[in-house]
Amino acid sequence: MRAPGSPARDRRYSRTSREPVHPCEHCTERRPGCAVIASEKRRHAKEDDERVSICGVIFDLDGTLADTLPVCCAAFRPVLLDITGREYNDSEIVALFGPNEEGILRRLVGDDWPAAMERFLAEYEANHDTCPAPFEGIDDVLRRIDERGARLAIITGKGAGSAAISIRRLGLARYFDIVRSGSADGLVKADQIREIATIWDVPVERLAYVGDTIHDIEHAQEAGAAAIAAAWAATANREALAQAGPRALFTSIEAFASWVEHDVCP
Repeated sequence: MRAPGSPARDRRYSRTSREPVHPCEHCTERRPGCAVIASEKRRHAKEDDERVSICGVIFDLDGTLADTLPVCCAAFRPVLLDITGREYNDSEIVALFGPNEEGILRRLVGDDWPAAMERFLAEYEANHDTCPAPFEGIDDVLRRIDERGARLAIITGKGAGSAAISIRRLGLARYFDIVRSGSADGLVKADQIREIATIWDVPVERLAYVGDTIHDIEHAQEAGAAAIAAAWAATANREALAQAGPRALFTSIEAFASWVEHDVCP
């Protein structure tokens, strides 16, 4: 409380320093005509103008569109047991990923891989009963992306055979005009992202790649696409995904759907 006769405090200065502060600093509500507010609005409008809208969304499959990773592990387990004589746990099976199923089996059985692959695909088809549908909400998101006029594709590290089974069993074929499967020699996702940009005749920076592993994020970044981390599956490592530095990370499909409304063909 000021003493009688003392000058009123200049509200344009802070209590702890003589540095000028915004005249609305102590107001409970900033005035609409405030110069600082207007400046902030201009800055955000400029950022919105400079933001590159996404005109194509490419998805990983396992752990991104559906919970198919357990299907992969269940299919591999009896095949690996026959080959090696021991039962692999899920972590050991996932550690083999990089090359597609053909590449994994070639390393283990050499020229006998075709018979092992046939057994794997039979097991994969049978075990897919445990994953009859995509993640809840994925169908709606894919439909919305399509309605907004964006292109859709899949790039997966899976082999062509298992990818085709999953796409058919999950009812996803109607959404995707391009599907690229994995290589026996290892991950080639960055090259495949660039290839799709060429096919669609769009700058690669206007594409988003959505995946659930750090390798997905790294390959998107290498290609120059927007790296979107899908962290909604129980198998996703959210901390590792965040450390990979994606453009955005979503722990729910609902949050991802909101991003689609804002950034995909706005």
